[in-house]
Amino acid sequence: MPYWDDWGIAGFLHSFLNGEIGFADFFAPVNEHRMLFNRLISVFVFNLNQQQWDPMVMMIINSGLWTLCGLLLLTIAKTHQKEFKPLAFVVLILAIWLYPVSPVNTLWGVQTHNYMMILLSVSGCWFINQKALSGLWWLGLACLFCAGLSMAGGSFAAVAVVVVFALICITDQAQRKDHLITLFAATLAAAFGLSLIYLQSASSPPSGETFNLVNSALTFAKSMSWPKTPNAWPFLIFLIPPVWLLLEILMRKSSPSALVRFTLCLYLFVTIIALAIAVARAFNGEGPSRRYLEFLALGSIASALALLLIQTETNTIKKSLILAWVIIFVSALPFQIEIMRYTLKDRQETVPFQTENVRQFIFQEDESALNDKAFRHIPFHNGQMLANAFIELEKSDILPYQLQKPEPLITQTAQNRSVFKPNNSYLFYSKIAGVDYFGAPMLGSYTTADGMKAVGDFTSQEFELTRPYMMIPSLGFLGLHELSLTLVNSKTGAQRILIPEKVGMESADQWLDNFYAVTPGKYRLIAHDQNTDLWFGFAAPRTVGRMSYLAQQLLERGGLFWQIGLILFIFSQRKALFNIFSSAKQ
Repeated sequence: MPYWDDWGIAGFLHSFLNGEIGFADFFAPVNEHRMLFNRLISVFVFNLNQQQWDPMVMMIINSGLWTLCGLLLLTIAKTHQKEFKPLAFVVLILAIWLYPVSPVNTLWGVQTHNYMMILLSVSGCWFINQKALSGLWWLGLACLFCAGLSMAGGSFAAVAVVVVFALICITDQAQRKDHLITLFAATLAAAFGLSLIYLQSASSPPSGETFNLVNSALTFAKSMSWPKTPNAWPFLIFLIPPVWLLLEILMRKSSPSALVRFTLCLYLFVTIIALAIAVARAFNGEGPSRRYLEFLALGSIASALALLLIQTETNTIKKSLILAWVIIFVSALPFQIEIMRYTLKDRQETVPFQTENVRQFIFQEDESALNDKAFRHIPFHNGQMLANAFIELEKSDILPYQLQKPEPLITQTAQNRSVFKPNNSYLFYSKIAGVDYFGAPMLGSYTTADGMKAVGDFTSQEFELTRPYMMIPSLGFLGLHELSLTLVNSKTGAQRILIPEKVGMESADQWLDNFYAVTPGKYRLIAHDQNTDLWFGFAAPRTVGRMSYLAQQLLERGGLFWQIGLILFIFSQRKALFNIFSSAKQ
């Protein structure tokens, strides 16, 4: 169920479809954010999906952006094996990336700008640390400029680079010229990003009446204490490694490597974001919102990387710090699990109400279904605005297939003697399950008079499919002997028997979403039941875009992809694992 800001993206796509969006509208602010790449990606996917809006597809795109960020960090570790042993860092990345850091963002298609900001900021901090004026350096500079166009916090990546290179310029005389070039370029990127924030009146700092120094300090410390964000004290443990690494550089006046500079830039970037959160979202010092956890996780990554890079003769202190760091990180697991449980429980409790209210509005056209409801029992804060949005999106035919209201299936003849009648189903009469599929009437071949012995055929009126896939909901025993559903092309007369993926007793009492590839055009459906022992029911088909279809196929096979990924990971780390076992035997 699309939720809150998701509908804002739907409105943007609707305006784009109507030719009401110009070049400048892609840069238009939303509060202090610009969301340029969110809009660009949304429009690209929208057109790739045959102009069908689908937040589920965007969720998968977001997970891809988040994964790219993790792969970039793993690549950085792999290319610097001479500076530190990367296995511990790889394990840390997996510990963070293997579960949804923020389920709130994971279950929200609109959060593309959040994940794009993270990817651009990390990329900018890394590539800007390559040789000045090289190809990768220019790529890093472009990422720093673009980060602020995705989300306001992205502007702080360039600010972090400016501060780190200003400090390094003081001590590193050998590469000062290159550092000054990077410092100047990053200053331009920072000025550009900060000016975007400053130009927004909505981003003005809190007044003295609402600002509280103690609450802000607590919020900052808790933000920097990820993953133990309810506590403030872990911040001190996570702060020691990057400060220690910086002092080593300043005291030795050495030329820090690109990896060291990147580590300091990344940690300072998260620090500045945490300061912004502390000023704007301090409230009662409760800590950061669950929506901020992904980019706050980068602080722990930078802290761990700094810990591994420290070059010191006092190994006892370093080992003690590593032990404390690991204990804190591992002991946060119960809190992180609780975040996931809370989010999933919240969805389980609210989405059924949202679904029922939206269903009632769509198929009964009753606007009262969206008004005077409990908070969050509809997927938007204003029922009338949501009703208007639905009406506009339905007219333009861009709603996700799950929310479509197809024309009801009726016979092509005037007489209505078909055994397939609306809501004819064993489930309907026994009250075992619902009688509709998302509010749409079903056609079933079971009647109270004849029971399962009811037999006959049904031929629908002509309907049009406008996208490369269709989804027909079904239940009962479709696909078994003498129970069939045939799709007939009105132009060519070609017939295709539609066979569901699941057939049998186990799936008979539940709705199945059956997807089929089709050629856009006009069709009829022929339902056939000559089985006196069984029955089936179906609802009107929905048109499905190619990306929506692929998203569903990917989600259904998620477990298989996860297993393949695990095998590939173990294979890629075979040398490191071999060395560990060899050392243990010795």
